Amino acid sequence: MIYKKSYILPSTLMLFFIFLLLSGCNTKQEVAEEEIKVEKIDVAIDFSYKVNSNRFIQFTVTTNLPDGMKLGLGISNNDGYSAGDNVVVKNGMVKSTWFSNYKNLNSSLDPGEYKFRVFSIVPNLQPVSVREYIGEEGENLTGEYVKYDSISGNLIRFEKYFTIE
Repeated sequence: MIYKKSYILPSTLMLFFIFLLLSGCNTKQEVAEEEIKVEKIDVAIDFSYKVNSNRFIQFTVTTNLPDGMKLGLGISNNDGYSAGDNVVVKNGMVKSTWFSNYKNLNSSLDPGEYKFRVFSIVPNLQPVSVREYIGEEGENLTGEYVKYDSISGNLIRFEKYFTIE
């Protein structure tokens, strides 16, 4: 008997593997394209506060910013008082620590007008999971509380005045 080499089986296997490789590439490309589709965030911020019996104050901020976003909170008045807190968004909200009058250790805040601020840190210092939503330079952030900085990109800047009786 004379055996002839058959090239049909190896050729068929090679075509099958090429097909698998090509079909796998298309799937990965489609997934990557889906991940890129991120919508703009029209930044919404609202706040409330409570003053306890010692006249210490605590703020609650509600927002549509993504979970894990790092924010700063600040409070100040025209008499030179200023204090701040670093917070992280979770489930659309953040809560500050209790602010007191640090000039006279743990004493009451003086009555009067105060400015409350919410601000973001530089976008490229935010966690990767946050940058996926806001963009590497905050380019997906829009609205009245978004301010552009040529070095840092889009930043959150929210300020409101309130009075402590």
